[in-house]
Amino acid sequence: MTYTITEIINNFSKSVLLTNPTSERDTHLLAKNSSLVPSPLAEIQYITEKNILYEMATKRALNIYTASDNWCFWDNGRDTLVGCGEKDGGEIIFLTHSATNLHLTINEN
Repeated sequence: MTYTITEIINNFSKSVLLTNPTSERDTHLLAKNSSLVPSPLAEIQYITEKNILYEMATKRALNIYTASDNWCFWDNGRDTLVGCGEKDGGEIIFLTHSATNLHLTINEN
């Protein structure tokens, strides 16, 4: 199963950048208060190792750069979307579900 992002909504007060170090086609710049349906759909990579630190995630996972933090997201291979932020550094569980088509909403938080 591969998680894909079918729509990106930027409700943040600044522009954000979506990048993927393993697939340049997933790079998108979104102006503030805008949305995008990526074509082809942005894919979220598998990283099945445990305790992924931010430094490793930035080289292997989908990244979202905002003015307040950089967030990395990946599929841990167990129907769980996990990630980490530059400020926190440790893994956070974002979604435990088998749904594969996701909408990504970026806001001030």
